[in-house]
Amino acid sequence: TPFQSTRLPPWSRPHRERVPTPVSVMKTIASLLMAAAATVAVASSSSPAKLWTPAGTSMGDAEVTFSLALPMQNKDKLDAFFTAVSDPDSPTYGQYMTRQEVNALTAAPAAVRESVMATMKAAGATCVEKTGDSIKCTAPVSVVNSMLKTSMTAYKHRATGAITHLVDGLHSFPEALVGKVDFISGLSMLPAERYGRSQLLNLEGTSGTSAAQGSKLSVVPETLSSMYNLDAGKGSSKVTQGAVEYQGAPAWTQTDLDTFISNTGVPSFSVSHTGPFNDLQAFAESTLDVQYLGAVGAGNTNEYFTTATWMYDYSNEVLAGTFTADVQSSSYGFREDQNCVINPLSPPCANGGVGAYIAATNTLFQKVGATGITLVVAAGDAGAHGREDQSCVTGKVNPDFPASSPYVTSVGATQLSADAVSADPTSPICKSELKCATGGSEQVCSYGTGALIPS
Repeated sequence: TPFQSTRLPPWSRPHRERVPTPVSVMKTIASLLMAAAATVAVASSSSPAKLWTPAGTSMGDAEVTFSLALPMQNKDKLDAFFTAVSDPDSPTYGQYMTRQEVNALTAAPAAVRESVMATMKAAGATCVEKTGDSIKCTAPVSVVNSMLKTSMTAYKHRATGAITHLVDGLHSFPEALVGKVDFISGLSMLPAERYGRSQLLNLEGTSGTSAAQGSKLSVVPETLSSMYNLDAGKGSSKVTQGAVEYQGAPAWTQTDLDTFISNTGVPSFSVSHTGPFNDLQAFAESTLDVQYLGAVGAGNTNEYFTTATWMYDYSNEVLAGTFTADVQSSSYGFREDQNCVINPLSPPCANGGVGAYIAATNTLFQKVGATGITLVVAAGDAGAHGREDQSCVTGKVNPDFPASSPYVTSVGATQLSADAVSADPTSPICKSELKCATGGSEQVCSYGTGALIPS
């Protein structure tokens, strides 16, 4: 019996976390640590984001891109290798695999890959193998409708007019792919929204304790260098560090970057880019990423990578050699239980769909770490309950992914204690417009000590 189409509370889309990552600190940190038995018809259980509205049935000739996740082999061997290569006490510490070696280790059997490629070609899709355990396809909507026995819906963005296509009704998992494909991604999640919000922290308030509530002084690169002794670790042009932007976020602004460098007095730096880049559609927070990437990781080589996809596909791009920075910084997060994919035995946002996606992506993070690349992600700025429940009224936590992954380094924010001082700042803007912190201690991230940042 088909699962009935249901709707959850407002659909949680990947969101942009406002936590610039001190990459120069991270560059020396090692990466941290179903096949189905039957065909069933399933339905999406996620309602559209507020800024997207249904725009009717998708036109049959509109093209969509999606990925097929194949069963990975030798995951036990990968785990053992990853653990050893990440352990400073291991004799094989730091002796990484090449991308080719790690992809060969987990690749699905050749017969499975060939069968899936043949099935997709016969269906009318154009596909390419990415890493041996993932296949990326492009096909007209009409092909997807036929393959999944569904009718895709077009969604229009209220602000930009952008159109995307979604499988949001009843559909079936193709019988020919059961046991050969764990899930299909890219057809059941709307693109991320860039919150781009800022707010003034009310430091006059109380937290229910008698502890100090923190400093009102501004934080600039000079502040972070002082707080974390960053000047003691010089960068190297041989070390590459990159900011990663998802869901089509296109560009940073060079004029804003130039102003930032001038105002803060940091050494001038440049940033190269890979992927779609349109400086006529720049985002302020993308610019924020590259500003602190180059300012805090001074002396390293800076890169900027854009992808139209989400974590599973991004990881495969890294493993395919599209983006190879030594340290890759992601300031995005997405409620873990809403990473929805099309799975043989469950609705996309039921345990089977979400669980398959998280498990596969975590294994890909392990693969990336096994090659010596460090993944650093923002821990989030809305607390353990997430943006959907910032007042903590439900009694349930909503962990963000990928910060919840055991195979990335999650990084939180810095809040200065009330003992912060401003003495002889060197940043030009701190001499003219802002009163900037140049010393002091960091507020412990706990309500019990008066911090406004939840632990």
